[in-house]
Amino acid sequence: MTPTSRSSTQGFTLLELMLVLGIIALAAALIAPNLGGVAARSFSAQMREVGAQLNYAQRSAVVSGQTSVLTLGSKQAEGQSTQEAAQYVWYSPSIALAFSEDAIDLANYAFRDRDFEEKSEIQISFYPEGGSSGGNILFTQNNERAWAIIDPITGRVTVTRDEAAE
Repeated sequence: MTPTSRSSTQGFTLLELMLVLGIIALAAALIAPNLGGVAARSFSAQMREVGAQLNYAQRSAVVSGQTSVLTLGSKQAEGQSTQEAAQYVWYSPSIALAFSEDAIDLANYAFRDRDFEEKSEIQISFYPEGGSSGGNILFTQNNERAWAIIDPITGRVTVTRDEAAE
């Protein structure tokens, strides 16, 4: 019998282990930031969409010379056609809505949350002369908040996520 040589041991070297751990750490650093921000990106996209819808309804009223109405809702009623409620419609089942005619303290540009009333549907009218029914809309989803400020005189629409200090 010949003695076996133990020079070729099985296992991984420290260099191989460190290389694999480095690759795993790099992959985790690239993937982890994208996992937590999905809801926030979705909320931001919906706020851009509602801002575009509000601006489109305002411009459409001026160009067509007819009043245009945008319905914003947290869910569409069963069996309701979008044409029954308004000319333009925006619904989101995941965002809660609240409305106030005047919830901004102009002295320090703060939103007074106590003045907002929760609603499942809000209608905003835009008039051919450029004005609107006006008001302030609070959008909330989980910990995310945004406001749409609609000027009743000019019809100007501002959608912001900036939370003014009270």
